[in-house]
Amino acid sequence: MQSQTTAGVIAPPPAIAGAAFVAAWIMEWFFIRLHLHLPAGLRVIAACVLVVIGCLSAADAMWRFHKADTPVEPWHPTTALVTDGIYRRTRNPIYLGMVLVLAASALAFDSLWSLLAVPALVIVFNRYVIAREETYLAKLFGRPYQLYCQQVRRWL
Repeated sequence: MQSQTTAGVIAPPPAIAGAAFVAAWIMEWFFIRLHLHLPAGLRVIAACVLVVIGCLSAADAMWRFHKADTPVEPWHPTTALVTDGIYRRTRNPIYLGMVLVLAASALAFDSLWSLLAVPALVIVFNRYVIAREETYLAKLFGRPYQLYCQQVRRWL
């Protein structure tokens, strides 16, 4: 049941992302190793780029929350609607950052399982985290949040 004072997400989002990573590695190590078959240099460069973009996205978002004096954690009550900085481009930069880091790990470790975990993570975030947050924020902020959602995409 969703709480009225918080978004009521199913679990801490970093734990969800971590579970996707662990699930991919369980498949990798205990079942069958699936490779991406991309050149190592290309994989490492692409992984580094994704990690940097993902971390910068999440860091800017967390800084914006800090400046607005509202908690980052979705299990705490939200006190402000943050729409500046990275939030002008995406409504979910922290989740985007987590997804990009998972994709980077797939490239860095040459793991098709990790790459397959990326869309699964997006689906879980969309359905069990973001949808609940959006419902909560719409009730909390009303029309300003609705206008923000019309102007800024959920992911990119």
